[in-house]
Amino acid sequence: MTEVVVELPHLRIFWDEELRAVHLVWLEPTGGAPLREGLNRGLEVLREQGAQRWLADLKWLGVMTKSDEVWVNEDWFSRAIESGMRWLAVVNPESSLSTVSVREIMESAKTKERVKSDLVQAHSFETLVDARAWLAGCE
Repeated sequence: MTEVVVELPHLRIFWDEELRAVHLVWLEPTGGAPLREGLNRGLEVLREQGAQRWLADLKWLGVMTKSDEVWVNEDWFSRAIESGMRWLAVVNPESSLSTVSVREIMESAKTKERVKSDLVQAHSFETLVDARAWLAGCE
């Protein structure tokens, strides 16, 4: 069972009981304060549920600014791990420019360091079905 737990103009956050995962679906190109608010609200759900899985559907997120990329890497990612996130599945954006932003975050030295140290496992996927299947197998 999946239920909407946060509804914003640019983002819908679900609690996926089957996967025991926070599932974010970006509804339109978003950056700056709305992006940060959405990611922070997702962390609240992660903590409230005692969850370890995060599913981010970035299909419509849009291109992230460098400052947003830095904030995700330097601030949000650390807090997500501290909040219990252990598995991160990302559905790639539709836009190739947006995919570059996401790839830069996923391939940054900080992210690779976290993955290498087994703090978190992160993978990106072309489809939601593939992302869900991977998360379902995470233990």
